[in-house]
Amino acid sequence: MKVKSAELVNTLINNLWENYAIELDAVNRASQFLKKRQCTPVFDHIMFRTINTHTGEQPGGIASIGHLAEILGYRQIARYALHDKLLTAAVYKHEENSNLPRILVSQFEVSHLPGWAQKLINGTVAETPYLISDNGIELLQVIGQQGSLPVEAGNFLLADLKGYFQRPWNPPLFSDVLKLNEISPYCAWVLLFGNSVSRFSLAVQSFGSGENFGLNNVSDSLKNAGISIQQIADLNGYENIRQAETPPEKTSVEAIDEEGVENLRWEYAGLHITERLEVNENLKPEKEDWPLFRD
Repeated sequence: MKVKSAELVNTLINNLWENYAIELDAVNRASQFLKKRQCTPVFDHIMFRTINTHTGEQPGGIASIGHLAEILGYRQIARYALHDKLLTAAVYKHEENSNLPRILVSQFEVSHLPGWAQKLINGTVAETPYLISDNGIELLQVIGQQGSLPVEAGNFLLADLKGYFQRPWNPPLFSDVLKLNEISPYCAWVLLFGNSVSRFSLAVQSFGSGENFGLNNVSDSLKNAGISIQQIADLNGYENIRQAETPPEKTSVEAIDEEGVENLRWEYAGLHITERLEVNENLKPEKEDWPLFRD
């Protein structure tokens, strides 16, 4: 028996979703809402935040997530520069399984920050270890070349990959996080949460199919279940997309203060729900368009 790359990715994503639901009340409520109705989560996309600087043994910036995505069967379909936010962003889509969510990775261009902020960030992440073991690296090479692994080896690699999606460097100084947050909340978030998922977006079809399961109906159902929906946005382009979201929530995260390592409450993430509508062929781009980068 062997496990294919797409199967391993699917299991990994569901494990990351379970951890995400533990951290965030609205996500947990939505997860329970789906379970009660015997619905299976369908993920439209997953987002990650990164910083474009030297991060020790781990690849920096978009590559920190992108290199694993590509080994596991994804390909980059688009790349964007968001100059006003000092961000570069990339979109990945799985080549063999269109049911797997797209992966969106943004990176902050640290070199555009003041010198003191660059020094602060680089001092925190410069000695970052690579969180995948030597055996895991070998298995990644095999699955990248062959597209599958024996089940036992796949389980080992899955455990290694689950451990990758967390903060890989030591807890930052809380005083540094506060200073950095004044000029870049994005970078302060990355120092605290590292490789963690920054957003899960459920596809609206998670909740059912047909005219009674559009975004408005789903949002009303979630509100009736006590889940706050912050807004509904229309994003028009080649793909017309509607998206609702819950307010971002705080979670516990480690930082260092005068008394050593302490847990503090910091804004982490919320839940997004995405509905894809008709495609506008008149606006078809040369590369696949993606209007959802609002980090």
